[in-house]
Amino acid sequence: MPTITAKITDVQLDANTGWYRISTSDTNIKRLDTKRRDKAEQAFALLNEGVLAELEYTERPGNINPHTGNPFLNRYYENGLPAQAAAPPSDIPVMAQTSRKTDPEDAWRICLAAGGKLAVATLPLMEQRSFEAQKQVAYAWAEYFYFTPPPQAFGNSPAGLTPSPVFAGADGNDYADYGTPAPGDDDIPF
Repeated sequence: MPTITAKITDVQLDANTGWYRISTSDTNIKRLDTKRRDKAEQAFALLNEGVLAELEYTERPGNINPHTGNPFLNRYYENGLPAQAAAPPSDIPVMAQTSRKTDPEDAWRICLAAGGKLAVATLPLMEQRSFEAQKQVAYAWAEYFYFTPPPQAFGNSPAGLTPSPVFAGADGNDYADYGTPAPGDDDIPF
C-alpha cells in the first residue's frame, strides 16, 4: 500500500456527495477521500495534533476525463499514524557555551560594592571611622579587585602586584596606618 509522509491540513465533509475530503501538505498528493466516518475522525485527530503523519492510501482509476480521454486517478484514505521522529544525528559538533564579558562600568560597580562591604566590615578595626575613611578603604578594595589580573597572568603568585597609592602605609605596607589587629579570643568570658 503506498504511503506519504505529510501533515493533514484540512478535513471536510462534502454534504452533497457524502465524501470526506482530507487535504495534505504533500506536493503531489494534495487530497485523499473516504466515505468512512471512523477514518475521517482519525484524520481529523491527526489534523488537530498538527503532527507529521505516515498516511496510507489506495489508488483506483475513476471516471474518464473528457478533456484528456484518460481516467481520473482517485486516491482513498486508508490509515494514518504519527510519523516517527528521526533520531538526531550524534556526530554534530557541540559548541562550547560562552558567556558575555561584563561591561567595564558594571564590573567597576560590582568591585566598588564589594569594597564598600569590606570597608564596613573592617570599621571596628579602624582608628579613623569617618565616612571619608570608609570611602577610601572601599575605593582601594575596588581598585584592587578591578585591576588585579587573573592568576595565570603572573604565574599564580601575586608578588608582582603593587599596592594602591591611596592606602599605602608609611612603611610601604598596605593599610598599615589604619588600626590595630582585632583582639584574640583570650578575652571571651566563656
